[in-house]
Amino acid sequence: MIPLIKNNFAKLCQLSAFACAITAATIGVDFIGTKSNVQAQLIPLTICPSGTETAIYSPPLTNQVQNTTVTIAGSVGGCVNAQGITSGTYSFSITGATSCNNIGFFPTYEITYTWAPTNQTSLVRYTTTETNVIGGNIVLVSYGTVNSGVFQNRSVTRTITLATTDINACSTQGLSFITGPQTLTIGPASPL
Repeated sequence: MIPLIKNNFAKLCQLSAFACAITAATIGVDFIGTKSNVQAQLIPLTICPSGTETAIYSPPLTNQVQNTTVTIAGSVGGCVNAQGITSGTYSFSITGATSCNNIGFFPTYEITYTWAPTNQTSLVRYTTTETNVIGGNIVLVSYGTVNSGVFQNRSVTRTITLATTDINACSTQGLSFITGPQTLTIGPASPL
């Protein structure tokens, strides 16, 4: 009888050890998943509150739709919570049919930011742009995600206020450029 009890007890201990190992592994996986969610919520916003953007139109924009190349150059600065980064610059071009009547229309587009003083880069893909006219200015708010480089997988919002003081040029010689201040906010991981 005693050997039978010992044998069953040994089997129970083995099963218990196996059950404990499975439980520990399960708890570990759940803990890891919870930890990454908590870390994502604790990442402070990276904000670059000062910057500018200039768009140059070739040929100049008029009220008539025409094929136009827009060369855009910008900078952001005063960055906080930015892993040693203080500012960034970028430039890119888009060609398409446009006019003064759809200045704020942007398809999906990408910007590569070059950061100072680290000289690292971030490739951001913007997928949505909202356009509003506020006080005679065009306010563009674009939303995207960092696809690669510094801040990878984090969400990005950029807000640009384009002054329209020369909008009358649209009906005469054409609008050759537009410029204004911008801010950039890099948030936690994008939900998209």
